[in-house]
Amino acid sequence: MNQISQPQGCLVALLDFVGFRLNRSDSNEETAGKKLTYSLKDSLHTPAELSFHHCLVSAIGDDYFLATKVRWIDIFQPTNDEEYITKRNKIDRKHVDFLLCSPQTMKPQLIIELDDSSHRTNKKTIERDDFLKEICESTGIALLRVRAAKSYSISELRNIILVHINGQSHSIVENSTPQTTERTATPLCPKCQSHMKLRTASRGEKKGQKFWGCDNYPSCKGVMPAL
Repeated sequence: MNQISQPQGCLVALLDFVGFRLNRSDSNEETAGKKLTYSLKDSLHTPAELSFHHCLVSAIGDDYFLATKVRWIDIFQPTNDEEYITKRNKIDRKHVDFLLCSPQTMKPQLIIELDDSSHRTNKKTIERDDFLKEICESTGIALLRVRAAKSYSISELRNIILVHINGQSHSIVENSTPQTTERTATPLCPKCQSHMKLRTASRGEKKGQKFWGCDNYPSCKGVMPAL
């Protein structure tokens, strides 16, 4: 045993000497005693995005696979030329809100962006939206922009999606806003995934204001603003 371990010890010492340090969890003095300052988020989405997510799930059923927070670089492939690195750097840190894919091949079919007011007022956001529009037009994938609303018509949303994918796959409809004509989609609790109930604050600074509260209250105290 000693004949085997001694050469390994020499090798480790040599690697340390030339600048290579092996990760040994049982003897890593640099990280010992340090507390990692991270916490788990309650949801991948903002409350507005989560509400719209549930509407999308109802609208598409099993016809498409719904992906969220997808990086542009995972959707678009820069052409391999002298500007490859520059073009890659322009898209590798951006993501789309929602992406519909073929469930069989996972080929991207439709990009859906949920727009708040910043998409009409913030200069950088507008430039980002224009750039995405150019890429979608050049690659032939449809782009649907939906303004964030309090609720959405599930049937209208489905019709718009099908028109874009099947009938107008190269067109881009800006600022399409499916408004409520049928029902308000009940969101799921971001903490326990139970259904939520629309409640009214009875006291405090937000007295009289509507909000979504978890159906499992008081066991779960998950809340979402009612937009």
